[in-house]
Amino acid sequence: MYEQRSSEHPFVRLVWRAGGQTDGEFTDAANECWGLAFTRHRDGRVGAELIGPTASARRLDWRAGESYWGVDLESHVFWRGLDKPALLGVLQPLPVESGYVTLVGTRYLVPDHDGVEALVEALREQGVLVGDPLVARALEGEQPALSERALQRRFRQTTGLARKRIEQVRRAREAYRMLQQGMAPAEVAAATGYADQAHLSRSLRVFAGQTPRQILLGG
Repeated sequence: MYEQRSSEHPFVRLVWRAGGQTDGEFTDAANECWGLAFTRHRDGRVGAELIGPTASARRLDWRAGESYWGVDLESHVFWRGLDKPALLGVLQPLPVESGYVTLVGTRYLVPDHDGVEALVEALREQGVLVGDPLVARALEGEQPALSERALQRRFRQTTGLARKRIEQVRRAREAYRMLQQGMAPAEVAAATGYADQAHLSRSLRVFAGQTPRQILLGG
């Protein structure tokens, strides 16, 4: 079981939760966003992880009877004081004790699925999470009054990723969504700006670990 929903919080791209009755694995698609994830184990213990952005798909496991929930942040939102390059593609365990998770040196009550946005708001108010409006505008196609070199440096400082890499991940995600809706690969390639269908296929193998045909057939 996997569910996700959008959020009205300006720092949150989506809130998600998952669980299953059997052990298994799934492909976690590339994602330019930072995130937080929580796990309730079968024995009642709770774990937490900081999720770093990744430019390629990865395989993750789940365990029967465990529940998972978390949040993906918007692309322009970053954690103050973290070594971003060291955390790219990493699931970093966070200390959890007596129902509290420690984030950047401060303890916060572990939220349930419906409370993750309140935690994000607390982190925003305390300056732990910061949004970069210049990066947000650039990702929407606006050209800031910076040199290309300065803009690239700003992107890496904010997100840990290059602007081009974020744009590639976003384009692949849009193509993936269109294929899930049943659009033909050739139409998707044209609509999302890929040179041809082969270019689309190469990108999706990296982004989602699947070919367009596999996505059309439901994985």
